[in-house]
Amino acid sequence: MSQLTAPVQTPVNPDRGRLDRMRQSMERDEKVDALADLLSIAGNPVRLRILLYLTEVQRLCVTDLAALLGMSIQAVSAHLIKMKLQGVLVSRRCARTVYYSIADPEIGHGFRDMREAMMW
Repeated sequence: MSQLTAPVQTPVNPDRGRLDRMRQSMERDEKVDALADLLSIAGNPVRLRILLYLTEVQRLCVTDLAALLGMSIQAVSAHLIKMKLQGVLVSRRCARTVYYSIADPEIGHGFRDMREAMMW
């Protein structure tokens, strides 16, 4: 039987009311959807590296990111545009250079914490 057509299981936890409240709060919580969108963006290794670099250095230009990633400027630009369109990054022009940074400081803190907990 596929996961989509499986019958609803009766919870083992005796506090069914609490489970129902948790389920309902998750169904209505827009933050869960926003987090899923953010994690889908960060699910790409290149974009995750960009986020991790930007947690260390608050702003970087595409040229610096291309050098750090060992990629072409065009390829990095495509990732930056996608991240900016999703609201994960913001850009600021300084003369002829565009600098990118993480839009929400809390996102930066979260990725820094994950990096420290999981990788280093």
